[in-house]
Amino acid sequence: MTILGGPDPWENGKIAMYGFHAGEDKHGRTFGQAFPNFKETYLTPFTRFLREVYPADVRLARALKQDEDAPGKSSQDGVGSSSKPVPDDRDVVNGEQVDEEIVMESASKTNSTEGHKAADDIDVKESRGVLRKASNQSNLYLLLSTLRLLLVSLRTRTRFPPQVLVLSSIGT
Repeated sequence: MTILGGPDPWENGKIAMYGFHAGEDKHGRTFGQAFPNFKETYLTPFTRFLREVYPADVRLARALKQDEDAPGKSSQDGVGSSSKPVPDDRDVVNGEQVDEEIVMESASKTNSTEGHKAADDIDVKESRGVLRKASNQSNLYLLLSTLRLLLVSLRTRTRFPPQVLVLSSIGT
């Protein structure tokens, strides 16, 4: 299981989280079946950690300004403005706004009630959308800042369960 998270510059710096997992374990269980308390055990602490690392003023500072263009976009495309405040109680998960309750959807399907999906049943359209967003140059830091997060985790003595590789966009 891989979880990515951090301020999304196109969403006015709101916390965005993405999760990915592939297939079943040797017992035939998906990640959601193997860890039924996934949200409480993994997402809630990770969200708290991200809010500590990225307070509202930091998230607002990382939001795209109206005069900044996203890669491949013109200023007429209506890129998000930093003039809106970043609420502390709202985040973006897989491109959708959510309240305090964390909802996790991955790019693959499963039979579990946790919203996880198995890799053999991938929704290609959903996966392409996630991959397209991740391929934007400004979002590459979601993938390239793993070492920095690990250093921050070690420095702050934050411990995550060993079954999850946690990545975060510490940003530039």
